[in-house]
Amino acid sequence: MIPKTKISDVGYMFVIKLADVVITEIAVPSLEDPIKLKHAKMRLPIALRYIDTEKFKVNKPIEEREYDIGFIGRFEPEKGLYEFIAAILMLRTKGYNPRVLMAGGGSLFSLAKKYESKLNATILSYVPHNRMPELYNNIKILVLPSKKEGVPTVLLEALACGIIPVVSRVGGMPWVIQRAKVSTVLESVSPESISKALERLLNLPHKILNEMSWNGRKFVENYLTLDKAIVRYNILKKLLTSLARQK
Repeated sequence: MIPKTKISDVGYMFVIKLADVVITEIAVPSLEDPIKLKHAKMRLPIALRYIDTEKFKVNKPIEEREYDIGFIGRFEPEKGLYEFIAAILMLRTKGYNPRVLMAGGGSLFSLAKKYESKLNATILSYVPHNRMPELYNNIKILVLPSKKEGVPTVLLEALACGIIPVVSRVGGMPWVIQRAKVSTVLESVSPESISKALERLLNLPHKILNEMSWNGRKFVENYLTLDKAIVRYNILKKLLTSLARQK
């Protein structure tokens, strides 16, 4: 067991070199951290992640959802909160007036509250997990402009509920978006890039948005159900058993 403390890049490389198998959430090697995971002897992508697709599902079509844009996660600099706020303000200067929902907590919560009226936003703190499906089903577009990320659960749950995500080019998020054939991977985590992506989506007809919404749902059904996770678990179990016998 590795203690849950910060480990340097050198420390990660050392541990990964010693490991027989690295379980990673990222399926495409080119999207992995080149400093760390390039040293892996063997990788098992996606690992054991799954979503409760009966709980997290599409209950409302896009056109019936109350909020145009959402931000769900910790209100911290590394999650891109400053850039998100600036992007929404940019949209408003261009004449857009999207309804915005922001949910989460963190050191920048009070900052977000100061912008609540300027953003035309509803800002929530802690939301119980059993209320998240309802929350997701009231959002059309979810922005995840993180500067460091793996594959956040909020992205997978949002896709299961038919949300159209806009994500930064970090961790496993680009692979998820590409494989799901839905929405946008940002060129950069800048207000201009976020604003441009949102402007494009806000101008699309509901028919195309609904197609994106269902593409995301189908991806979750094809890759991230409990049954699929069990299959991956059995592969992992066989692989580790085989490696143990070779020693």
